Amino acid sequence: MVDVSIVIVCMNKLDNLYPCLMSINENTKVSYEVIVVAYLFSKENLKKAKTDFPWVKFLESHEIRGFAENNNLALRVAIGKYCFVLNDDTIVKKGCID
Repeated sequence: MVDVSIVIVCMNKLDNLYPCLMSINENTKVSYEVIVVAYLFSKENLKKAKTDFPWVKFLESHEIRGFAENNNLALRVAIGKYCFVLNDDTIVKKGCID
């Protein structure tokens, strides 16, 4: 079982998303899954992100939706005991999610 499902909505801004994902990977010890809602991503950015972060589950969202509705897309498929919703520009510090 996964301890924490980490949900991130990102609106095609890899310069926000990459540091966030790297900080999660570097500073989280409990078992986790990361679900990124790729909101209005270009095909190129989605392909790059999937290649660079194969351990992340990407959900494509191409319709105009609000922040809460995009989070709900990911929360519906989350399998963790707990859910942790982050903004894409968050830098996770050691022990924060643990």
